[in-house]
Amino acid sequence: MTKLVFSNIFRFLALIVVQILFLNYVNFGGYMIPFIYILAVLMLPTRMGRIPMLLVLSRKSRMIINQNLVFGMVFVFGGMVLSIFGWMTPIVAAMLHTGSTLVI
Repeated sequence: MTKLVFSNIFRFLALIVVQILFLNYVNFGGYMIPFIYILAVLMLPTRMGRIPMLLVLSRKSRMIINQNLVFGMVFVFGGMVLSIFGWMTPIVAAMLHTGSTLVI
């Protein structure tokens, strides 16, 4: 397992070096630069049995990220509204925003 990990890391770094030293100076038609290090991602060994579990995990992660974004936006806009009407000073709103960022 360790040998496989190190061989994949070495392969990725070798492709990065080839990209930096040679392929950044090649332009196809003056517009496209070939990105060969993407091959490193394509050459990684995959285990197809884990893909459904990874899809479920990514959906759960996206849901949590969206919840945090909504909570943060509601908190910021609420602090802005309270500050505009004078019910809270902007400094207190900023401190509460910082605290909510730490909570999230």
